[in-house]
Amino acid sequence: MYDLVITGGRVIDPSTEKDGVADVAITGGRIAKVGRNLAKEGARRIIDVKGKVVTPGLIDLHCHVFNGFGRFSSYVPDQAGVLSGVTTAVDAGTTGASTFKSLRDFVMPYAKTRIVPFLHVVPAGLAVIPELNREEDIQEDWALQVIEENKGLIRGVKIRFTGPYVRTAGVKAAKRARSIARQAKVPLMVHIGEQHERNVPVHTRAMLPVLEAGDILTHFATARNGGVMLNTKRPFPELLEAQKRGVVLDIGHGGNNLSFDVARRLLDAGVRPFSISTDMAGGNRMVCVFGLPDTLGKFLALGMSMPDVVRCATFNPAKALGMEKEIGTLRTGAAADVAVFDILEGHFEFQDAEGKKLHGDQAVIPVLTVRAGEVVSADWGPRPTGWVPPRVAPCC
Repeated sequence: MYDLVITGGRVIDPSTEKDGVADVAITGGRIAKVGRNLAKEGARRIIDVKGKVVTPGLIDLHCHVFNGFGRFSSYVPDQAGVLSGVTTAVDAGTTGASTFKSLRDFVMPYAKTRIVPFLHVVPAGLAVIPELNREEDIQEDWALQVIEENKGLIRGVKIRFTGPYVRTAGVKAAKRARSIARQAKVPLMVHIGEQHERNVPVHTRAMLPVLEAGDILTHFATARNGGVMLNTKRPFPELLEAQKRGVVLDIGHGGNNLSFDVARRLLDAGVRPFSISTDMAGGNRMVCVFGLPDTLGKFLALGMSMPDVVRCATFNPAKALGMEKEIGTLRTGAAADVAVFDILEGHFEFQDAEGKKLHGDQAVIPVLTVRAGEVVSADWGPRPTGWVPPRVAPCC
């Protein structure tokens, strides 16, 4: 009857507002049915996950998966992909027009994790950083040509709003990237947060009105120069206006760009993440970013609910990609991408990109992944020492 039934877990599917014990049945690589006490006679395989949480496969809206490419030395896709509950990884502009073919031909076909690429506005992508040094580094026609040649595969355009050209051109750089995205009819993802402290916040403030509904502002909880509330107690009004008109506010943790202090102030001001992502890359992996489940645990510790953090890593990023009918959901007929987690109770210590600590009482631990109907992992992903947040004594 069914190829696979995952039974007995707490199913959280924000796309259908489902939150309760249920079974998930899979046939032919697609979700066949979700409900309580489904008939299991004839099922080829039954996996009992009683006491665990079952969600759509997680979607990491910002990471870098071109292993060994450039300074990023990006991670092997499946390490923090299917091996840790992430079934879709968005490569956020690691490659540009001159380097994209290598990602497409030599990485994407060999990963079990679904890879959705965004194209960098600079032809070489992130082969060298800083990548945006002068006006000529943005080659609009070449970018549009490559997007057209890979229509439906490339789903966004990326610019890092940092570096020498941005410091001189300011908002003009963002407008040029926005023009490419508009012509290609895909969203624009904009990185903010200057690692070397040379940008000035006024550029970010002037750039925010350029963003249109569906565009993605990544690293919006950064404490770095060029952030949205640097040295202020409240976010820029332009950020609130961007949120209202439908700009996607993405976390993009990374090794430099998640501050617990900034995130808490934003939450207090009513600015909530639309998506929670890792910005996983070679330089930050295993330093303060230990995969998307660990990042979700940080936002549980910041006071978000389990259904809310699941929404920010499933249905919301699927909508940002225009793929909500296929991924990020357990609706009948959708791709059978499923993740199963243990939610450990205790006292855990988390770390942000500033080295600051935060204590939480739950840790999200991946134990099983299903990708297009195939059980591909019953592991914990990379599993370095300390990947599970360290337990600490209760504060009171």
